[in-house]
Amino acid sequence: MGRLASELEDAGYIRVRSDPKDARVRFLQLTKRGRKLMLDSLDVMAKLERRYADAIGDAQLDALMQGLKLFVEVAQAD
Repeated sequence: MGRLASELEDAGYIRVRSDPKDARVRFLQLTKRGRKLMLDSLDVMAKLERRYADAIGDAQLDALMQGLKLFVEVAQAD
């Protein structure tokens, strides 16, 4: 996780700050660039969901998403 945080910081998406009270704690904060990436990503996801719903229908997409969530929950329980 530390390596990922370093890479995101190097790319300008986050700032990493140390907690002055506990040297083990790190705070991660999105930069302006990171916020833009997050918002752009959410926009792309919404467009993809709409495209999939148009292709297979809202009910089928909802059933698919519920099935995937259940699969993840069961897989994590093992």
